[in-house]
Amino acid sequence: MRSGLPKDDLVTGEAVVVALPFAGLAIRALSGAVDMFVHLLLTVGLTFGFVRVAGGLDDALVTSFSLLITVFCLVGFPVICESLTGRTVGKKLTGLRTVRNDGGPADPRRIVTRHLIGVVEIWLTGGVPALITGLLTEPTRRLGDIAAGTYVARDRVRLELPPPPEMPAPLQAWARIADLGRIPDELAILVRTTMAQQADFTGASGERIEQMLASRVAEHVSPDPPRGTTARAFLQAVMAERRRRETDRLEGQQTRRRRLFGGVAGTDRPTAQVSP
Repeated sequence: MRSGLPKDDLVTGEAVVVALPFAGLAIRALSGAVDMFVHLLLTVGLTFGFVRVAGGLDDALVTSFSLLITVFCLVGFPVICESLTGRTVGKKLTGLRTVRNDGGPADPRRIVTRHLIGVVEIWLTGGVPALITGLLTEPTRRLGDIAAGTYVARDRVRLELPPPPEMPAPLQAWARIADLGRIPDELAILVRTTMAQQADFTGASGERIEQMLASRVAEHVSPDPPRGTTARAFLQAVMAERRRRETDRLEGQQTRRRRLFGGVAGTDRPTAQVSP
């Protein structure tokens, strides 16, 4: 039994994988059109302003600076935007974000790569290669995304979490003092998924799966649960306590942010889709 968890996926305290859904071709085209308009407007504005200021310079020097302005507007400006926020102006307006193939934030090297290739596949060829590649790939990608190992994700997705596991009352005191920090995320996700699908198993097969998972989880938990604890109760207690500790940690971070900054920092974050 495998959960198929990529190494860099985000995992909540109750072992739920959080993944960003990919953007379709239409919304990406709209975002790209907005970005093209912004880049053209910025290019024309900066070039016109520079020509007005540098009226007495040599024509070759003016041409060189105009070329630098064009490169900055087509590559430098979107790279800066995405490196700082994960979004260009068009993505901000349409609720999109550039991420790595595993769902993590794209690093500057990947962002530079996709925008350098974008000069050719979008600006120099009218976007035809990007359109063809977007139609043939899943999730929707252009050549720059394929080369950089990125895709564009939808950012405005309602977060839906499955019901949290309940703490068995007899194990509450034990769970409070148990060491649960060494449980691998992949194993926790497998337990959480199995518990959510428990109704699909027959009695005998469900018990065997619970015993197998309990024995694997027990290798990472100390001390052992009280004698006579069933495998299902043990797993429920571990998952419920893991969730409680993660909630306490996040609330503590939020409280410290309020004390330091007078408000809740980091509110501009992607809203995610949860894969059970």
